Amino acid sequence: MTSDFLPDNESYYQFYKEQAELNGYYKYSCHFIPFITLPIYAEACYCILYKCKQFSPKYVTILQIHMFLHFCGEIYWTVLLLPVIVLPSIGISTEGFLSVLRISSSWQIFIMCGILQISTATMIHLLIYRLKFAVPPDASRAIKIGADLTNGFYYFTAIFCTCAIGFMDEDQKVAKSRIIHNFQKYIVPPPNLWEDNYVTTDRENPNFKYYVYITVTEIMILIINIIVVPTVSFHFLSKNRTEKSEKLAQAHKQTLQVLVFQLAIHCIFHLLPLVCFTWSAIFRTKNIALLSVGLLIWALHGAACTLALILANKPFRLTTATHLKTVFCCQCFKSKPKTPTFGQRRESTVIQKIDFSN
Repeated sequence: MTSDFLPDNESYYQFYKEQAELNGYYKYSCHFIPFITLPIYAEACYCILYKCKQFSPKYVTILQIHMFLHFCGEIYWTVLLLPVIVLPSIGISTEGFLSVLRISSSWQIFIMCGILQISTATMIHLLIYRLKFAVPPDASRAIKIGADLTNGFYYFTAIFCTCAIGFMDEDQKVAKSRIIHNFQKYIVPPPNLWEDNYVTTDRENPNFKYYVYITVTEIMILIINIIVVPTVSFHFLSKNRTEKSEKLAQAHKQTLQVLVFQLAIHCIFHLLPLVCFTWSAIFRTKNIALLSVGLLIWALHGAACTLALILANKPFRLTTATHLKTVFCCQCFKSKPKTPTFGQRRESTVIQKIDFSN
């Protein structure tokens, strides 16, 4: 850490005061998030338990795991962990219930990162299931094998990137002593530097560059995923447009819209905060407001993705308020689709009871 973050002591005192005020607003908001998002999870739980009979069993299993991870992740973030960014060093203060129990802050952060990474992998897994619907039944088996390998790759990436957090972890006495040493005579160190629930490091950490390499690689992989998934879906949709009926073509179009919608939610509530925090760690940004908002958005990641899945399992479209209320109140998972007459195909359904393992 260098002494040019702020020019003088007065600036540091003012910065710490503003930081504490913004973090206070963030913590206050986190206390209310579980109450605000509870109806979303309740709706999702009801739909999964009672409205998924027409879906593939594998799809439902991954959906259940995904929802469970999001719910646990939100409770863990807002109640048990409650992470707070503290600048100017790269530091996080854990101020949740687990810190009251004197559980290591490093382990708390590691568990949270693991939940975020695995839930991201399960979300991509669900997207690939939807992508398979756009692939014609007579497509090469290599495409389906490639989809399975892609799923495996994302799960491996999630585990590997979680382990990469270990590169940021170091003996806190050594890290904090180095930070104190690097603060010059006229510079004020962070007020909570020596608290047990505050973990920190800086760019002089010899493993910091490895963490940056891995995180930037993960960001690139997520960006590629956001581009490739709808592109491949659109490719198969366009290629087979003339070969399919109008109803099935419309179903494929709705599938593409759902993919883009879910990817947009994931980009806003996971990728953007990840980019912001990586940028802050590398370039030492002073914008604590941006980081606090990023933390709040990350805390809402689970609820946003859950709501997106509720809407995604019935072709998402703008409707009147009355119809949207009906969709949200349990028809979102196609609870009672019209029963076709004998011999007719339900071509307009986006995801039917398809065994994607074949």
